[in-house]
Amino acid sequence: MAQRVVMVMLLILLVGCGSSDPVPMRVWGKVTFADKPVPEGTITFTPIAPHTGPASGGSIVDGRYDVAANVGPLSGGQYRVEITAIRQSGRQVPNTIGFGGGMLNVPEMYIPTAYNVNSTLQVTISRRENENEFDFSLIASP
Repeated sequence: MAQRVVMVMLLILLVGCGSSDPVPMRVWGKVTFADKPVPEGTITFTPIAPHTGPASGGSIVDGRYDVAANVGPLSGGQYRVEITAIRQSGRQVPNTIGFGGGMLNVPEMYIPTAYNVNSTLQVTISRRENENEFDFSLIASP
């Protein structure tokens, strides 16, 4: 009987110790554009109302991103995802800065605005560490 009482009390303590407060979580995954890994870029997670808190994110390198838990989005929240990447356009313009400037290659944002400033990409961050892997396959004309 005493063992049963102790077991019940331990169970109550364990259940009572669980917290539902949001905590920062690690998020990771792959990002492709036109079926190819995005070589360099950024990914940003911005909370969607009624959730609040700071935006978080990180770099995309060779088609992968990994945002550490200490700077990651909060568990239980829904987030808008923005993906950006810049590449050289091949278009040349005169370098008007300094003397003998030559020509400059103009960079371009090649990820469509449907994935950044007008993004409709959304994720919900899980409290379970292994459930926050999100892959994004972006197309040229969404």
